[in-house]
Amino acid sequence: MVEEADAFLARLEGLDRSGLGGLSSVDAAALDALAFACARGGGGHDLALGEGLDVLARTGGDVRLGFSSIGDLARERLGIAAWQARRLRRNAVALRDRPLLRAAVASGEVSARKAEVMVAVAVGSDEPYWVERAKVDTVRRLEAAVSSEHAEEDWHRIRLALPRAQAEIVDGALAVAEVVLGPTAPLWKRLWAMAAEFLSTHPSDPLEPLGVPGGSSRPSGPATPPEAGGAPEFEHAAGPSTAAGAGGASAQDVVRELGPRGGAAAAGQGPAVKLPAPDPYGVLADLARIVAERAAADERFGRACLLVKRFDVARQLGWSCFEEWCAERLGLATSTVYQRIALERRLAVLPELREALRSRRMSYEQARLVARVAAPGDVAARIERAAGKTCIALLRDVEAEERLQMCNAAELRAAVPEDVDSLLAEAIRAARLRSGRPLTAGEALVDVARHFVETWAPEVMRLVKRAHPVILRDGGLCQIPGCSLPAAQVHHVWYRSAGGPLEMWNELSMCIPHHLVCVHRGFILIRGRAPDGLTFVIGEREVAATLRA
Repeated sequence: MVEEADAFLARLEGLDRSGLGGLSSVDAAALDALAFACARGGGGHDLALGEGLDVLARTGGDVRLGFSSIGDLARERLGIAAWQARRLRRNAVALRDRPLLRAAVASGEVSARKAEVMVAVAVGSDEPYWVERAKVDTVRRLEAAVSSEHAEEDWHRIRLALPRAQAEIVDGALAVAEVVLGPTAPLWKRLWAMAAEFLSTHPSDPLEPLGVPGGSSRPSGPATPPEAGGAPEFEHAAGPSTAAGAGGASAQDVVRELGPRGGAAAAGQGPAVKLPAPDPYGVLADLARIVAERAAADERFGRACLLVKRFDVARQLGWSCFEEWCAERLGLATSTVYQRIALERRLAVLPELREALRSRRMSYEQARLVARVAAPGDVAARIERAAGKTCIALLRDVEAEERLQMCNAAELRAAVPEDVDSLLAEAIRAARLRSGRPLTAGEALVDVARHFVETWAPEVMRLVKRAHPVILRDGGLCQIPGCSLPAAQVHHVWYRSAGGPLEMWNELSMCIPHHLVCVHRGFILIRGRAPDGLTFVIGEREVAATLRA
């Protein structure tokens, strides 16, 4: 059956290359059935992954393996994006107390998307009703029945041409926002800060009072931006500033919460419950096996969905659009399907990357990142370089390359939540109003950026002056391989208690979980001279073996 599915997809891909405009009704129905089977077959897979990730998080398995969060562990060891791992775990935790709904998701009778929509109401004696309804109802009707507030947030892609001579002003404002919000603040949060700051003193409606929700008219630290999730390119939350010790929770709070951790508390569901800690290496091996088993099916799913879109099969089968087919027929978020399609498009023109993915030289997440910037002429070299990097290091390299390309091309490209898109559009209108002359959207954005730099430059200088020189050297980021968190403390490689000197070659920037939990509890071993001569042994078992040798 697998061979038949691959041969079927290959035949349709050949028809696509030949320029055929549509499929026969038989082929269209078969393609739809194949995509549906792949989507429903992934429900049990996703549930098992979410439950395994939850076990690791609840019992401190992630820190014993040398990671500061379950998102970092999933990205680096399983090739799953951190935002996706957090979502899988959240869904698994919610289904734990809903056995009927969980069984329906595991068997494929109810899609994970439908379960997300109705998880808030499918409780107690109401659970059987909602499970049966989900088997026959559409996602949209379930959303309407439950409440639109449970619907997934929409993301928009924006692209603005900037005045070539002034593009560096926007780039400078983004750099300032990165310092103010923290080195891990994604692009959409930095754009939010720029727009909110401008509107705080230049409303788009002259009759409005100064200030917008979340805006700031003086440098006391920007207010918290709106929460957003589900965008694969922007998965890191804004962290503390580059100053050592800055941030939210105290070191004592972090140590108290980490390893082992109660499952309910970790998921925000109530008081902590102590659980026996399973072997994290065994759990991780099981999760890696599940990912490997689904790899081929996931590839077929991406190929099938791309063909459905190219041949407009959704409309041929009676759906109003491709997006409706994704939500109602597959039971998946449109963003999930589009992510698979985007990678499949790139794999079609980068066969070396497809082979690296199939042979497991690269994880799915590594392949997705390389696909964003690779070209046929350099893909082999990029694959070679990526193989020796962590996913988070590769992501930062890709983002830096894309940022340079945008600056050179004098344009801004970003994926942002719908409310941030609206706020940015409002700031552009306000800039045009303030100017009193016609401005392009790019020219108006330059004015917004210039205002942000002028307002926040003194605060940036203050932050830089008070920051620890080691954290400045390390770019404000935790230096443990695979960590996505900002640095908050400085660690002495040769412990001060053992006579280690207060010199920069002996000092390293770290986040609190890695410093106080992973390193000082013996889950990570560091040797050598900072910043470029260090070696890391990561994981409880690996450290023990190294010390015995």
